[in-house]
Amino acid sequence: MQKNKINKIVLTGGHAGSTALAVFEEIKRRDPDIKLFFIGGKTSVEGKRSRTLAQIAFSDIGIKLYSINAGRLAIKRSFWSWMSLLKLPLGLLQSLVIINKINPDIILSFGGYAGFPVVLASWIRRIPVVIHEQTSVAGRANLASSRMAKKIALARESSMKYFPKQKCVVTGNPIPKNVKADNTPNIHNPVHIFVTGGFSGSAMINKLVQVALLNLLDTCEVIHQTGDIEYKKFVSIKVELPIKFSERYKVESVIHPDKWGEHLDWADIFVARSGANFTYQLAIIKKPAILIPIPYSYLNEQQINADYVKDFGLATVISQKDATPELLVEELKNIVKNWKEITSSVSNKKSPDLDASEKLVDLLFRV
Repeated sequence: MQKNKINKIVLTGGHAGSTALAVFEEIKRRDPDIKLFFIGGKTSVEGKRSRTLAQIAFSDIGIKLYSINAGRLAIKRSFWSWMSLLKLPLGLLQSLVIINKINPDIILSFGGYAGFPVVLASWIRRIPVVIHEQTSVAGRANLASSRMAKKIALARESSMKYFPKQKCVVTGNPIPKNVKADNTPNIHNPVHIFVTGGFSGSAMINKLVQVALLNLLDTCEVIHQTGDIEYKKFVSIKVELPIKFSERYKVESVIHPDKWGEHLDWADIFVARSGANFTYQLAIIKKPAILIPIPYSYLNEQQINADYVKDFGLATVISQKDATPELLVEELKNIVKNWKEITSSVSNKKSPDLDASEKLVDLLFRV
């Protein structure tokens, strides 16, 4: 049972268009009068002028958005990673100002580089914090935040070994309402392929698709989500294609969360990285994918995510070092050939995330 009436909730961190959006939907379903705020980073890619998903998703659904100059702790050292570290004190100061202005009842952080200074500011202000870990392991920001949190919600029990066990509750990973199982019995003709490298795109996947594009468009329709940075380049490539191929190729920079479910419904097969939220969604929609994990992800997170979907029965996993345009086309042909068998084999399997939004909001209201 809820201890005290909650009037204001601050959401912070990453995953604005997926996990945070799903939690927003559930909170508003229960109490439309609760005021929600989101504190996030100013850009989605360090050192680049690129929009964040929060800036796109939350501007028109009733969440007041604040941005901070947060810095991240990067694995790969570069000029921008060192400059990023200098932003941490500034991000804390900005977070304190915003938290003082909002005066929320509770904070829910989804990790990510923008989440840590908000958690620290909330701890200084003695405002209760819940963090949610989306991965099967642990993110660096959530690890740093865990000692300041009242409760730690986990998408998977395997993450518990990284956190104080007495604080942990396994909730699953909240899934937006527009992500749902598609009962289409047959593959489309031509086949529908959705290529996505995550919200910011993937330069590596973009390069693979660029080389393989004519082969793909010979038998398939392709939606290619490139990210902001390479969007204009691929629009130019589309313009130069023969009309038959150009009509089969749609280039998108980013996809608004309101349209995300439509893209999942449209697709027969996915080519993607293996971020936690997307891989968990595959187990909901039950469609096959070729996954190319980022090899330098923290605690090998993306490989673990990809293996989860492979074990579920939906993924062909290609390591980045082995990924070639020729292998991509070959594996896509194999999936097309066996599509009916693949989708039928997982039809009775259940995702552990179907009621995750309810569980996480229950926890939030109990703290």
